[in-house]
Amino acid sequence: MSEVIARQQPQPRWLYVMLFLYTAILARWVGAFFDLPWYWAAAVAAVVMASGTWLVHARTTTALVVTPDAMVLRRRLRPRTIDRTAILAVRTDVPGRPTWSSQVLIDTTDGTIELPRFDEPTMAEIVQRLQDWSGTADPEEAPEPPRTPSGGADERDGSGGFSGPIYLG
Repeated sequence: MSEVIARQQPQPRWLYVMLFLYTAILARWVGAFFDLPWYWAAAVAAVVMASGTWLVHARTTTALVVTPDAMVLRRRLRPRTIDRTAILAVRTDVPGRPTWSSQVLIDTTDGTIELPRFDEPTMAEIVQRLQDWSGTADPEEAPEPPRTPSGGADERDGSGGFSGPIYLG
C-alpha cells in the first residue's frame, strides 16, 4: 500500500506556447547570425528547445510517495528511496514556524535531504504527515527562562524590582 503525500502540478499550457514562440525567435536569430538557410536554423533551434523543454519537464515531474517501509521521491531524474528506519527527523527550514517555511528537510543517518518544493499541500502539512508516518516529532522547545527586571532595580529595598517612578524623557 502506498500513499501519495505531495505532487507537483503539471506545467500550464501557455508555457508550451511560449516555448514554441521562443523556438521561432531562436531559429530566426541563428539563421541571421550564422548565415544558414532557414531550415537548418529551424532544425538547430528545435533540437535545442526540445532538449530544454524535456529537462524542464523532467525536473518538475515529482511525486512524494510513502509505503510502509520507505519514502520514495519519484522523479524522472535521480529518483530516491529512503528507508523508514533511516529517518531521524522531519523539519522545515524555519524552526518552530512550519507555516513560514518553503523547504522540507529530512535528517537521515546519511545526512540531511532537501525535498523539492511542492505546489500542494503546504509545507506544514507535508511535514506533519511525514512526521506521523515516520514516528518522529518536532523536538520539544526548551521553556524560556523567567525574566527578571534589569536596569534600575533597587536592591536595598529587597524586592528586586523597580522602586520609584520611571521617567521617560
